[in-house]
Amino acid sequence: MKFGLQKEGKGVSKSEEQKTGFVLYLAAYLSRFWKLMGLCLLYLAACVPVITIGPATAALMYIVKKYMQQDMAFIWQDFWRNFKSNFKQALPVGIISLLASALLLVATFFYYAQGELMAMTYLLAAVTALAFIILIPMTYYSYLVMVSVELPLKDVLKNAAALTFAKLSRSFVVFLITLGFILLTLYFYPISLVLVAIILPALHAYIVCCILYPVMHHLMIKPLQKKHETNVKAIFTDRTQ
Repeated sequence: MKFGLQKEGKGVSKSEEQKTGFVLYLAAYLSRFWKLMGLCLLYLAACVPVITIGPATAALMYIVKKYMQQDMAFIWQDFWRNFKSNFKQALPVGIISLLASALLLVATFFYYAQGELMAMTYLLAAVTALAFIILIPMTYYSYLVMVSVELPLKDVLKNAAALTFAKLSRSFVVFLITLGFILLTLYFYPISLVLVAIILPALHAYIVCCILYPVMHHLMIKPLQKKHETNVKAIFTDRTQ
């Protein structure tokens, strides 16, 4: 597999240690750093009408996934192509996730504040907080599934939920990372707005993709590839190639 923009070079020596895991992901990110800055600006522009955050995030996830896989992607062309092709599925996912996140956060703080009056509300606060924690990785899985395989929306959501619970540890890490990005942005406001404009959206999406995509690849993409190899009709169409 070639690296970067398919630039020819002297090759890799047999004795040279191959990059794996974190080092590989970091090298892939740094090699596209300037392109990812442009991607951030494009992403934020596409999110200006807030309701389009879903299609914009799907397009963002497609490009960072390609970069994580050390594959080529054209920022402008591939972004808008995936924005349009995933619009019908990503639009409701984006709107529902935003509304659900807001409602769950309000409910969590409301129930917690009522705890002094009725102890049972602490339990309700814990339930709504847990639902919010699950919602975050499930939303990102939804975008990854829809840009990787062709499925009806109900099956996209069903598989996203299954993947979220399949590796709860990774799902929780994604929640913590997302929460960390939000808290740091708020803490360093308004200076952080510069980073939000040129770095943070793509960096966050890239980290999330590095954590979640291996799970999806193992549980969905690999079985799909095996079905293709054995000429068995798959239940969905591969869009990874």
